[in-house]
Amino acid sequence: MKGENNTISVVLSADDGYARPLTTAARSVIDVLKPERSLEIYVLDMGITPANRRQMEASLAHERVRVQWVRSLTDRVQSLPNTWAVITRATYARLFIAT
Repeated sequence: MKGENNTISVVLSADDGYARPLTTAARSVIDVLKPERSLEIYVLDMGITPANRRQMEASLAHERVRVQWVRSLTDRVQSLPNTWAVITRATYARLFIAT
């Protein structure tokens, strides 16, 4: 695999209410990570409490995994409507993944 990029990047978005399911999803990726691969997890943090963040970091700790916390989207989605319970600010943040 010489010359290949062996890093997988995953982007996930959550608020505090979805912190545990996000951790479960990310942990599933870690658990099947091939030995020659490394993983970058970008968490679009839309209001995860410090306590949940510490638990998430402990659950995701792995020698070939780097977790990056992205909080810069909070201002971009703050004014978007939150009129339906399943459409949260974390949902809107996913729309900005490509940018």
